[in-house]
Amino acid sequence: MKLHQNETLFREAIIVAAQRLNIKEIFIEKDYWVTLVLYTLFKSELSNFIVFKGGTALSKCFGFIQRFSEDIDLVVLQDGDESGNALKKKLKAISNQISEIMPEVEVEGITHKMGVIRKTAHSFQKTFEGDYGQVRREIIVESGWLGSFEPYSTNIISSYLHHMITETGQVHLISEFD
Repeated sequence: MKLHQNETLFREAIIVAAQRLNIKEIFIEKDYWVTLVLYTLFKSELSNFIVFKGGTALSKCFGFIQRFSEDIDLVVLQDGDESGNALKKKLKAISNQISEIMPEVEVEGITHKMGVIRKTAHSFQKTFEGDYGQVRREIIVESGWLGSFEPYSTNIISSYLHHMITETGQVHLISEFD
């Protein structure tokens, strides 16, 4: 079971994390979903040919920048002389994998599914409502096969909720809710 499937505990955990970190509940919740998308992708076969990059990666993997990010940027690794169609199938596979946990939604000016870059928006079940300001309500995933994937390393990331659970000594929840 994932934490969001226990609605009461999920809500309570978000409230505590928001208070401890002085971050709005809506951003704690969105960070959980961004992290769940990454977890889902990198626990799947897709992890063999994708690299997480960009500002969210710098923030979540290394803590180099302190910002909340709404998007996930991925580079698809090319296998030798793979055709454009084979690479497009990889891009679509990423969207399909994410759609298993949250639906893809059309967002004007964002959604783009042609060429070497695929940009999709995914909606998540919102426990909290509020003003997102400049941050989108959806999770934006941009994947493409152009762009540098080097250097790269394997890192462990976690959500704000994970940090709060660890800091408050509730680590049994981590194994209980995977």
